[in-house]
Amino acid sequence: QLRLVAEAWTERRVDVVACETVPSVREARVLAQAVTELGLQAWIAFSCRSAGETSEGQDVAEAARALEGYEGVVALGFNCTAPEHASALLARLADATDLPLVAYPNSGESYDVERRGWRGTPSASTEPSAWWDAGASLLGGCCRTGPDDVAAIRAWRDART
Repeated sequence: QLRLVAEAWTERRVDVVACETVPSVREARVLAQAVTELGLQAWIAFSCRSAGETSEGQDVAEAARALEGYEGVVALGFNCTAPEHASALLARLADATDLPLVAYPNSGESYDVERRGWRGTPSASTEPSAWWDAGASLLGGCCRTGPDDVAAIRAWRDART
């Protein structure tokens, strides 16, 4: 079935597949192997629980190094991660890989499963200048970011060029 999906993406001229919210090195390797074998290009975006660890607790720099040599992986980074961790994560990733870096953190809120709702206060989730300076070249937003956040990133980019 995966081969059929890859063929459909190729027919539709999909440039890059976003493999996102990846919690572990193991899952990242499976995805990297699959996209490489299928002749696709993908970025892998880890979900991270801190400024240095994937959601499963692995060092994000080691996670990046574990993906070296997979031709299908064309960029690395993170999503669905609190924005206060963004710059430090990008610094660690930049030290571990020469691939382009992806950063699209969430709003900084967290989901409360018991209450079935979001809690916390949104933090400054649109800090493209800091992310760019830390090495990211693909920028965006994830959970609880919206059109205004993406528009702010776009406005920043437009002002730069």
